[in-house]
Amino acid sequence: MWHAPQSGRRTWAWTSARLGGRGSGGTREGASGTLEPGSSDADGRVTSFGSSGPGRASRDGRSGASRSGMSGHPERAAMAIRASEDRAQRLRMVERKRLTDVPGQGARSTRPRRVQCRGLARTTEGAKLRAGGGQQESVEVRVSGEQGQWWKWVRCDGHALGLAVGLMLASAACGGTPVRSDVDVRTGSGAVMETRTGVGVTWDGSGVPPGAEWAEEVIEVTVAARLERMPSGVAVWEDRMFVAIPRWDGGDSTLHEWRDGGLVPWPSAAANDALAGSDRLHSVNGLRVDDRGRLWVLDNGRVNLGPPDEGVPKVVVYDVGSGEELFRHVFPPEVAPSTSFMNDLALDLDRGFVYFTETGMGGAAALVVLEIAADRSRRVLEGHGALSPEPGLEMVIDGQVATILRDGERHPWRVGANPVALAADGEFLLFGAMTHRQLFRVETRLLRDPSVPPEELEAAVEVAFDKPMSDGMDVLADGRPVLTDVEHASLVAMNADGQPHVLVRSPAWFVFPVAIHVVDERTLFFTSNQLQDMPLLHGGEDRTTPPYWVWQVRLHGNGP
Repeated sequence: MWHAPQSGRRTWAWTSARLGGRGSGGTREGASGTLEPGSSDADGRVTSFGSSGPGRASRDGRSGASRSGMSGHPERAAMAIRASEDRAQRLRMVERKRLTDVPGQGARSTRPRRVQCRGLARTTEGAKLRAGGGQQESVEVRVSGEQGQWWKWVRCDGHALGLAVGLMLASAACGGTPVRSDVDVRTGSGAVMETRTGVGVTWDGSGVPPGAEWAEEVIEVTVAARLERMPSGVAVWEDRMFVAIPRWDGGDSTLHEWRDGGLVPWPSAAANDALAGSDRLHSVNGLRVDDRGRLWVLDNGRVNLGPPDEGVPKVVVYDVGSGEELFRHVFPPEVAPSTSFMNDLALDLDRGFVYFTETGMGGAAALVVLEIAADRSRRVLEGHGALSPEPGLEMVIDGQVATILRDGERHPWRVGANPVALAADGEFLLFGAMTHRQLFRVETRLLRDPSVPPEELEAAVEVAFDKPMSDGMDVLADGRPVLTDVEHASLVAMNADGQPHVLVRSPAWFVFPVAIHVVDERTLFFTSNQLQDMPLLHGGEDRTTPPYWVWQVRLHGNGP
């Protein structure tokens, strides 16, 4: 379900589930399975859970029997108190236990699983919870606090526990309409629905992914799309999301719109028919959308990662609303040779330019500068150290050095020019190699001027700041660059003092974060695709494990 914000430019957030309460009135799941009103005191603590059902525990573990109409039945009240205290003790034990089940391996314990959601929750009616292969035996719901704190514990039968996210919810935010979740993540602990601030989705018993770090400015992280093919670029315009699926393993299409829970070739199947000619889309890697709703599509032509045919590497611009092609530039062979891998792009439309990183596969990396009005592109800074892998540096993912199998031997996998973005003031272009610990910058006025001697341009390149090994980059609304960190499965924002600031991190789920698209001050999207396990690096053996993901991150919008 896509929800537009209340004001400002229309941007959208994929919401997997909405659970919880708002304000001083809470909700709970009563014996009948319906949600009933409760109450909380001035400090936000739960003082009752409604009147139906015997002996529901309050937040401090004491019975709600006297508030449940049992004051005239001492024996029943005493039994309810004991049952409630036993239940509260079990829940406290679960609260202290950090669940460490490995995602995908199924829950083996019959202990209650904790699912927690804190923050700006919404009152929900008719909530259902599914445990794939497991049976829901007991549920406790607690709601309290001005921010709508929501707690739920679920005990299952010990079989494989599937996604515990609410699959069918009727939310007040949606006018009572059931919300469909297309998410199908299997997690050992079965826990979902928590970020440190707000309503989110994470997947272990402690409420955040193993070893995860979450910035206070992050409200929630949700799944925007579950994919069976490896994604690269992502771009979102209003309520529409576009995903690039490079044809590294073939496939019928490479540019898609995410629609009705699946990928649809866009702008048409015919436009994606690589066999029909060089003018069609062959293998799209980079995507950007501008402020006028135009989608910029970078096609590097590397079908099955083979050399691109002449005339195929190109950038094509489409109107998002109509799908009409508005502009096309085909890179000449001297700009995009057979060793080229046109990777990503940065738009400088106020000045009429676009900048590209060319990673190089068997050749030197470079930047490519496109002057739109002249329909002319140039290759600059070829072989510059800022665009080349850092000598001796190895990429370590999940404790293993990323390698490539070549001539029967393993070699460290090192990648050149990759992340690129226009600085917030437009005066500098930020760029770097993936396998490099520094990000560089150069003045855009020098890039725009073809008369600048190569040696002057090379001398003008300077270090912007240290960075992680990064595949993708964009710039937040407050001007901070945000990069993927492929070694630590993170998104990292760079503060004004050059210090890294982790926004989100999850080695279990954000495996090899690739491309980032900042929609506005409150929303960004990124993809993760297990690139280190792709067949190219392992002698044709595909070590990836679908699905792959597009993630959506919602921010408070005011920075750290």
